[in-house]
Order: sequence, then structure tokens, then C-alpha cells
Amino acid sequence: MLYFLAAGDLIKIGWSSTPFDRTASFQVGNHEECRLLLVLAIDNSKHIESVLHERLDYCRKRGEWFDVTFQQAFEHLCDIRKQLHFTGQKQLMLASDPKPLLEDHHEAFRKWVMATYEITDWNEELYPLSYFWDMARDEFIAQKNK
Repeated sequence: MLYFLAAGDLIKIGWSSTPFDRTASFQVGNHEECRLLLVLAIDNSKHIESVLHERLDYCRKRGEWFDVTFQQAFEHLCDIRKQLHFTGQKQLMLASDPKPLLEDHHEAFRKWVMATYEITDWNEELYPLSYFWDMARDEFIAQKNK
């Protein structure tokens, strides 16, 4: 999902399958209140995010944070949608259920794997967390949503 997150005068434009969790993680250690301004479930959120970042490069402060108003960022998003329509590229479409990403659950998933599979001595170089994610993601998400 594509999201716009505000913290003070800056807006972060990113994508995540769990933008509400991402907002909470950005709030930790941030002296500014983080507010989720917009969440859009779209098929091509990574591509749209990339195009938005390019268009807003002139006001980039750091990484994915921009010194831009919500209205300006949203207008760029609407303009991108029009351009995609006229060039025949995939438009902004409602997505099917997005798959949760390991990046958004990394530490909680690692703890869950260790507890669930009773792992006491785990070498992540030999057995990367992504290996377990592919096998047990749905079970982890089901447990988390209970």
C-alpha cells in the first residue's frame, strides 16, 4: 500500500503492506507526532512511490522524507495517474489482499519463530529469517491477528 505519513512539516512517501505498523515504528524515537495522512491499496505501489520520489526530488530532505504539503504531494499523485492512463501503463488500481512483508514484522517474527520452534541457538547466516517467512508467514499473521 502506498502511504503518506506526516511528521512535523515533512511528509514521508512510502509503501508497505502494514502502513499502520510502519507509522508506529516511525513514532518511536521521533519527537514529532507521526500522522498517517493517506493509505491507498494499489497494485503498483512500488512504482508509484518511485515516480513520486523522482518528481519530488527538489524538496527531498532525506531518504523518503520531503518538505512538501500534503496537497502538493497528492496533486503529483493525481497527475501521475493521468500520465499512466495516457501512456497505457498500468493505472492505479485497487489491489487484492497485499501479502505482508518480512521487513514490516522482522523482530516480532524472529521472536515468534524462536518461541514456536523452540530454537535456542539460531545461526541466521545458515538459516535466514526469510526462509522461515516463506514457510510460516500465514501462520504468524493468523496468530498475530487473533
